[in-house]
Amino acid sequence: MDFIRHTFARNLLKTGEGLEMVAEILGHRSLNTTRIYTQPSEQDKANVVERLSLSH
Repeated sequence: MDFIRHTFARNLLKTGEGLEMVAEILGHRSLNTTRIYTQPSEQDKANVVERLSLSH
């Protein structure tokens, strides 16, 4: 179940929602908890590196 929450939280950030809004939607009292849920996945990091290499 945590995998789904992590994915949902990361997807909210990707759509441009702020960390505070993501925390509110997930019901977190602490932004630190939300930061744990929104850490980028290995695939997220690979996508950023790929976009960078394609732009140069």
